[in-house]
Amino acid sequence: MKNVLIFIVGLLMGVLLLPMILEWLGLPSGGELLERVLGEPNAVTIPIVIVSMILLFYLIIRGLFKQAKKEK
Repeated sequence: MKNVLIFIVGLLMGVLLLPMILEWLGLPSGGELLERVLGEPNAVTIPIVIVSMILLFYLIIRGLFKQAKKEK
């Protein structure tokens, strides 16, 4: 239960606070960074970004579940 709470708090902080802090520091946000790296969205870069985000979320969720199972 503790891991789930930490995950939810981290997700909320990343969605709500992190963009404001990055903007205040003058750093690019996630979307701006992807646009700088991959260029303007087109038929090739959109699937690459979608697949990479799905893979990233999958690895994060899987790691959390493995960690939760290990603690039990």
